Amino acid sequence: MLAVDEFEEYTASNFVVVEKQKHFGDEAFRPTSKVTVHWEGPVINNVCLNEYSGIPFIIVGRKVLGCHLGRDRAVAQKKRYAESIIQKEITDQTFIQRRKTFQHTKKKDCPAKIYLYHILRFPDFQLKKKTDWQMRASARKLKRALGNDIALQHSYMILFPELSHHQNHPADGKVPHKRQNIDRRVSEKIRELFKSGVRKKDDIKKLVDHFVRDDLFGGQDLPIDSRRFLPSIKEITKIMRQCISERQICIMEQSMGLQPPQSCEENGF
Repeated sequence: MLAVDEFEEYTASNFVVVEKQKHFGDEAFRPTSKVTVHWEGPVINNVCLNEYSGIPFIIVGRKVLGCHLGRDRAVAQKKRYAESIIQKEITDQTFIQRRKTFQHTKKKDCPAKIYLYHILRFPDFQLKKKTDWQMRASARKLKRALGNDIALQHSYMILFPELSHHQNHPADGKVPHKRQNIDRRVSEKIRELFKSGVRKKDDIKKLVDHFVRDDLFGGQDLPIDSRRFLPSIKEITKIMRQCISERQICIMEQSMGLQPPQSCEENGF
């Protein structure tokens, strides 16, 4: 989402997905009579994301992004991978010299989060007067009408964290002489190219630079600090290695029965 990318660029921060509900972003979603009708809310950190306007709505889905220096959510996966390597060494009865499986994590348990809500509004059921009785009656009427062709409006709400919400690491929005993380769209493009079969780093860099200048910025001038958008060969190599590692873990977990057979294909492997 563009607002998130702009926020990360402005605050010199980086966020990753920690939760995404099934229908978030699905504008083909059509609700049933079992949905909950809301008139205001939700409330996150004492902030109401949608004040009462008389228009009823439902929550289609939620997405939560956490600071990339937050809690390490891959501990169990890393442990399973380490155990499989040890078991392989025992089975093969061969000593395999390798680097330490676990390294000191960069995670700092930072609690800062971005909350995004996808809602569906029903303007034809707007109330002129706010009373509990009228809200209940209108909600029942709306649910009965959901199977019909009624007007609806998809909308997104977002709550950004204050800089003070970041903990255990510097977060003043000013990080001089420090390389910012690659823009999420650029990182995804690198992964897409690698998984599609492009293996030469120089080719990936040329295609990514073209994507940034023509697709992301439409031929306009790049930001003053464009390092987020023009990754170096070293950074491209790092992402390529991550793709290879993810594929290895995916195949290993399949062989251990921890993932269904189609899971690797769904992730582009």
